[in-house]
Amino acid sequence: MIEIRKVRNGDERSLAFVQAESWKAAFKNILSQETIKASILHRVVYCKSI
Repeated sequence: MIEIRKVRNGDERSLAFVQAESWKAAFKNILSQETIKASILHRVVYCKSI
């Protein structure tokens, strides 16, 4: 059974992993791997600043 719950403190790494892997899959035939990696890195830096 799948459990759906609200985000809690400590979920950051799991959420970041899911987002990064989703972007890699969604954009693999649209953007270069370098662009995808740069976008993910930019997002990580941004999220750490807030």
